[in-house]
Amino acid sequence: MVFILKEPQTKSKGILVFTAKEKQILNSGLPGVNTCLKRLRQKYVVGLYWGFYEANVPDWPFTDFYLAPHGSIDRVPDAKLPQIPVSGRNFTPAAFAVPPKNQEKFWDVLTVGRPAKWKRFDEFLKAVRIMVDKRPETTALIVCSVPDNADPKKYDLTLPQQFDRLFSEAEREKITLLWLTQRGDAYPMLPNTMAHFFKQSRLFALFSEYEGAARVVSEALLCGLPVVLRKGMRGGTADFVDDKNACQFDTTEQAAQQMLSILDGKKKTKVNAQGLAEKMSETHTVPWLEGELKKVFKMLKEPWKGSIKTENLGRHLPAHIITLPRHLRSPVTDDLNSSAAFLEYAHLYLGEKKPSVLNLLLNKLMWPLQSRWRKYVYYAGRAVLKVKKLLK
Repeated sequence: MVFILKEPQTKSKGILVFTAKEKQILNSGLPGVNTCLKRLRQKYVVGLYWGFYEANVPDWPFTDFYLAPHGSIDRVPDAKLPQIPVSGRNFTPAAFAVPPKNQEKFWDVLTVGRPAKWKRFDEFLKAVRIMVDKRPETTALIVCSVPDNADPKKYDLTLPQQFDRLFSEAEREKITLLWLTQRGDAYPMLPNTMAHFFKQSRLFALFSEYEGAARVVSEALLCGLPVVLRKGMRGGTADFVDDKNACQFDTTEQAAQQMLSILDGKKKTKVNAQGLAEKMSETHTVPWLEGELKKVFKMLKEPWKGSIKTENLGRHLPAHIITLPRHLRSPVTDDLNSSAAFLEYAHLYLGEKKPSVLNLLLNKLMWPLQSRWRKYVYYAGRAVLKVKKLLK
């Protein structure tokens, strides 16, 4: 959703933040869109938020700054827009904190995420199988939230069957798979519940091949858990991990061995949760973000009045809180789903002029054609890069 991070004040602009999933709206040039964006920029400074990895990111039109961890986007050489290195993970709810020292742990290993194929939950299950063979008392919790109408080409929907095949009924007393349906909400469990799972675990594992800036790593570190993740994972996930609070692996066998070494005390880990909280917990980062935004306003020679919104930024910025009617947004997030949706949103929520029937009709007809064209260009670009790589 186009989140209003700061309301306009007298002689001081507000702040609008698009998500990167909505960025094509800024570049569509479809009837009425540019005119609406120009009017909005008279009242707002516009930001673009990234929550996933992307390469060759240019300076997008109608945009004044980026919100993106340094590792989550690779920008083109001549990019000039200011970049504030934050994402939702930098505003982790205060519930994620180190539990009391004398609290007993129920699970040895925890992993959390959607069963997208690139998250490699299948590989995690195999690593746990190796661990159980070497250390039968091992306990583990796998929390998977499955999107509505998940595409089996993108999501591994056979994980429950793999789980049953790999672990006996007796072993499943200690190895638990929570297979959750999202039912229109990307986060079917509230922060306090998720924080409980982290606080009841000894280590956290993430087997993804790439991430934007996985908030689960921040949540784990803030709860004092060491992290095991794939070496060379693309994106900004590893920004706050080091040799003391994390281990990185190349193979499934190596991952299993590293987790066993942490559990058995052979690998000594130390998580500076208090120090990391200054960069990742909402209790510290909201005032810092406001300071960075004031610098953007100063660079743009815009006066600053008022304050930014502070509540639940970790979910609002990436559009993970549903507020829009279904016809304007994506299936499980609040991202606007088209340029026509943007025009309606700008009228209904931002007080813009009502779009003409003709402009709405043209946007509804032309947006799918543009989307298809962009898809072809994307795959053509990937093919060119592969050919260049082969020729080297």
